[in-house]
Amino acid sequence: MHSASATEVILFQDSVKKTPHVLTADELELFRQRTIDKINEVQEYFSEIASSENDMDSRKLYMDLSLDHFINRGKDVNMEVSFVKNGVEKRAYRPLDAYLQKLATLPYAKVVIKASKSCVVSNFLKKGVDENGKAIYTATATIYQEFEALDKEGETVYKDVTKKTVEVEVREVKDLFGTRWSVLLGDISVAQTRTT
Repeated sequence: MHSASATEVILFQDSVKKTPHVLTADELELFRQRTIDKINEVQEYFSEIASSENDMDSRKLYMDLSLDHFINRGKDVNMEVSFVKNGVEKRAYRPLDAYLQKLATLPYAKVVIKASKSCVVSNFLKKGVDENGKAIYTATATIYQEFEALDKEGETVYKDVTKKTVEVEVREVKDLFGTRWSVLLGDISVAQTRTT
């Protein structure tokens, strides 16, 4: 697993500079790749949270690690969930923290959540500025997420592939090391779910 702070992009700026930094093509490509990395990391964390092979303390650690990848640590983030039963797709929105709690109590011995196809990230567009005048950029990532639930014997009891869209935000933050760009995930919505 990657630490979010170890993989953030750090940009030191001249303290005299007053204009907001404009992203270069190289930075945009770097953020596109960082978005893909974050989505993959979060899916790994979700698998660990859902697997009863892990004790509850371990699951709580993975919950905490996953929150670091979301805007405002997931406080206002919503997760749309879906499943197919008797050929009918069902959907519901949950706040991220409620989603993580539900994930930790699934009745499966093991859960695997992973990308089934490449992630596609739209162009980053400038959304505006934050309360400190720092630029905010947004994009949308499209993923195909595979969810597989297994019983104690290792047999698959449920499996689906869901096309999802993930809101992404890139903004400048200042800390002890200087100014850096932070890539964070937002609301996750379902476009389509099918069982396999």
